[in-house]
Amino acid sequence: MQYTSQDAAVLIASCVGVVLSNTLSLPDLESWGWRIAFLAGVVIVPFGIMIRKSLPETLHAATMRHWRPTRRLARSRCTCG
Repeated sequence: MQYTSQDAAVLIASCVGVVLSNTLSLPDLESWGWRIAFLAGVVIVPFGIMIRKSLPETLHAATMRHWRPTRRLARSRCTCG
């Protein structure tokens, strides 16, 4: 799913660039037209935040609190002499 969503984002961004470059003249695109793509990105941010908040956390603090590597384990992996 990650690869698909990344490829879709690249495809959509490319389409936005093609549409902007075909509809605006070069001076307009260089002076103010490039901001349209950034405004489209700003509109998407609230949806990304909403999706991120609705996803379950993969690492829970309660289970991570008990996990601590011991010094013995750290020393056994050290090959520094």
